[in-house]
Amino acid sequence: MGRLLFFLVIFNLNIFAQFYLSAKNVGLAESSLFDSTSIGFVNNPSVLSLNKKEYFAFSFTPDYFDLNELQNFALSTNLTILKHRVGLSINYLGFDKYFELKTNLVFCKQFNNLILGLNANLTHYYIENSSPKNILNFNLGFIYKISNVFKIAFVSNNLLSVLTPVNYFSQNFNMNAGINYKFKYGNLFFLFAFEENYKPTEKFGIEIPLIQAFTFRIGKSFSPSIYSFGFTLRLNQFSIDYGTLIHTYLSNIHSLTLAYSF
Repeated sequence: MGRLLFFLVIFNLNIFAQFYLSAKNVGLAESSLFDSTSIGFVNNPSVLSLNKKEYFAFSFTPDYFDLNELQNFALSTNLTILKHRVGLSINYLGFDKYFELKTNLVFCKQFNNLILGLNANLTHYYIENSSPKNILNFNLGFIYKISNVFKIAFVSNNLLSVLTPVNYFSQNFNMNAGINYKFKYGNLFFLFAFEENYKPTEKFGIEIPLIQAFTFRIGKSFSPSIYSFGFTLRLNQFSIDYGTLIHTYLSNIHSLTLAYSF
């Protein structure tokens, strides 16, 4: 059946963009479409082919906006079937009066320098005193390796949405375009995000391996204005990712990921 990857993500929350970002991407101000750790394939399905390792990971983001009762966790698996990369995740976000349960099925295939990924996710919404809703979304993404130091990525989120029990189809234009440039001292990331009915925003981040076991990250998002920093600490097969978002007006976000590679 090929290589097999399991990882567990608990309480990983980010409301500024999409849920289920890893601590690594939090430290980059959400500027990376190339995050192959934790649950990055939910935001860009094509990253499945970037990571060949098998590992378990646990992520935690506490007390978001002082909402102690709000919980977010996910269980994910990534494997190769007939030379195709496949990912599956089940994500929960909510509390006693509201919750959403999201199931993601991701397919990925690499063609030389081009990686294509497709994410189909079914979200079940429950709100107190209202009827449950189910939304099926399809997301398409790709990564193209221009050279050994330069990659580009594109993701179209909610390419097609189906709402049940009402038969409703919509084309909601929502896209992210990203760049990854590898230079002498680290990696530079840039992301342009456009969502229908919202102001476009730009984000950038940089990560620098200071020593073999330690990588430092900083980032900036312009709308809303957010700064970030984070790091990765590696010890043999273990790694710790930490990231924080510093908002101009709102509470800061802290995210932690613990991973074991084997």
